[in-house]
Amino acid sequence: RGTAPLFEAWARGERSIVACWHNRVLMMPIPLAAFGARICVMNSQHRDGEIATRALARWGIHSVRGSATRGGVRGFLQLVRAFRRGYDLAVIPDGPRGPRYVAKLGVLHLARATGAPIYPVSYGASRAWQLGSWDRLIEGSPCADTISRRDPGCSTRAIGAGSFAC
Repeated sequence: RGTAPLFEAWARGERSIVACWHNRVLMMPIPLAAFGARICVMNSQHRDGEIATRALARWGIHSVRGSATRGGVRGFLQLVRAFRRGYDLAVIPDGPRGPRYVAKLGVLHLARATGAPIYPVSYGASRAWQLGSWDRLIEGSPCADTISRRDPGCSTRAIGAGSFAC
């Protein structure tokens, strides 16, 4: 069923937290923006975070600034406020420095603070480049077939506030 449970929840008017691994982040704005959801994400306060913030704004995705290593509490509180203003939230649970595929507790704290379910999502591409960075960042190549999907390491149901099934 892939991302269908998330899109079904949005169709019912339910808000949620979308979680995506750091190395899969480049393609995630496409299905999120295509559905028309109001999304807010936390980006780093560093220069690369500013680049991400500007790029995401072109997709209609709102950003707050902070990370696990700098400005995290402020960014967390801004995410909670954005949720209360009607935004769905997107988080990168293994960012900004990893280790890859190891979720930090911030996403669970965010679910607890908002009462929102967590939907772990990912994507795959028939042809892709993979960088040599800590996260082995993946970028689908032009004309590749891509698919948004539920993260294969997670349960098929949404993860409720206060529990984590990956």
